[in-house]
Amino acid sequence: MTNTIKCPKCGHEFEATDALKHQIEEQVSASVEAKHKKRIRRRKNKIEGKQKKEFTKLTNQISELLDETKRLRAKDEDREIEMKRKLMDEEEKIKLEVKQKFEEEHELKDSEKENKLKDALDQIENLKTRIQQGSQQSQGETLELELESKTQERVSNRYNFGS
Repeated sequence: MTNTIKCPKCGHEFEATDALKHQIEEQVSASVEAKHKKRIRRRKNKIEGKQKKEFTKLTNQISELLDETKRLRAKDEDREIEMKRKLMDEEEKIKLEVKQKFEEEHELKDSEKENKLKDALDQIENLKTRIQQGSQQSQGETLELELESKTQERVSNRYNFGS
């Protein structure tokens, strides 16, 4: 006894066991496919979750690195500004020292010139005094000679010796 079933659409006759077999295969295939799709969805969601976590982690790391880079740049800029300020201060200090040294040398030269001038003026005064003394001495000697000459003249006029 064979059980046959006729397809209402096409009219094809086939055995009932084949139909059940085909129906069971389709159910099993659909069930396996559903399980497979569900497993794929879970894996896909798991992978996407991991990717999102990894993306978030990498984004945070990039953000931290950018922040660190900004901080280091700011620190470098501050250090450079500080170095420039120190260089300017040192330059100003050197300029001041050079100026002071120049002024000291200038004062020393002025002092030396003043001393030389004072010495020259002292020498001039000494020479004037000597000249005056010499002139007075000469005048004194001249007056003495005149006086002696006049005295002799008077003496000889008074005692006119030989006349």
